Amino acid sequence: MRILLVTPSLGADPAARVWAAWLADRGHGVFVAAVDAGGVELPAPVGRLTLPAGRAADRALGAGVEASRPDVVLALGGEAGARAVQAAASIPVVIREDRLTGGDSRSIRNRVRRSRTIKAYRGAARVAAVSHAVAAELVSAYGVAGSRVVVVPNPVALAAPDRPAAEAPPPADTAAAAGDPLALLVPEADRTHAELVLDAAAALRAQGVDTRVVTYERRDGRAPALGARTSAVPFEARPWSDAWLAEAPPGAVVVLPASTAGFADSLVSAAASGIPSVAVSHAFGVADAVVPGRSGQLAFTATPHSLAQAVLAARGMPRPRADGWTARFSPDESGRLLLATLHRAASPHSPQNGRSRR
Repeated sequence: MRILLVTPSLGADPAARVWAAWLADRGHGVFVAAVDAGGVELPAPVGRLTLPAGRAADRALGAGVEASRPDVVLALGGEAGARAVQAAASIPVVIREDRLTGGDSRSIRNRVRRSRTIKAYRGAARVAAVSHAVAAELVSAYGVAGSRVVVVPNPVALAAPDRPAAEAPPPADTAAAAGDPLALLVPEADRTHAELVLDAAAALRAQGVDTRVVTYERRDGRAPALGARTSAVPFEARPWSDAWLAEAPPGAVVVLPASTAGFADSLVSAAASGIPSVAVSHAFGVADAVVPGRSGQLAFTATPHSLAQAVLAARGMPRPRADGWTARFSPDESGRLLLATLHRAASPHSPQNGRSRR
């Protein structure tokens, strides 16, 4: 099968790189079109097209469709989906949606973007949601027919292989002993979230718990600018690295205080690395990525006090391990679900929601 993968940025979306390589390894012809290549290397069999920014990208993508002649187009995100549906004409399009925030409805720009995205969903053969929360919103808030929505988790690098139950760590093997120092890891933090975790760390230190915070800049290279809070809590800002969990200090707990995650890859990666995580209970999409009491804990609210309580609970739970639950997010399982979705979309018998087939 010939597949054209359209993404705004190869560097900012690890799933694009993993899926392109996985599909190519299995003999499929893969061609990637991206506005921002991000200096990412792709396997030799994968074709590549760098799209210009702005409206010129639409024309360039149309030319890319003509050149690659795909059987199906996979677009990562609503904006890429809108471009793909317009450029692909009679070729079936699958849109992968990883987060839906809706945005401020008072903003004309957000209303226009939402309208364009809804139109793209209606023209797509299938919409692949990254989590069940995203799937539910696609149906309830965006009007996508449930029969055209599937859940395809992001491929997550699992650091540790599955171990038999007999080799599982005993209950006493906790993330950190009661007297050990804690290191709160904040992946791809923006300023607001980093400050919230710093305040939670300060609350823990006020209880006599030796706590420090380590933030990791976003994949686009931007790091949060923090002020006076860093003087009250030991703090370290590290550059983003795909091996960030392998370099985690002892007593680490991954903390994701965002209210919108779509699906938080970092929480699954942490569990597979034996590191517990904390997320906010109302955060959109984290329910697929956290099993309370097994892989981490959910904070009741996005406040320093609630986060501090959840961190203490996570510290005392048995150390997470890679098992059947995390295997669901492996590149092989994610790729299998994605490929099944692409095959179904490309099938001559697949309903195209009013679009004609070649």
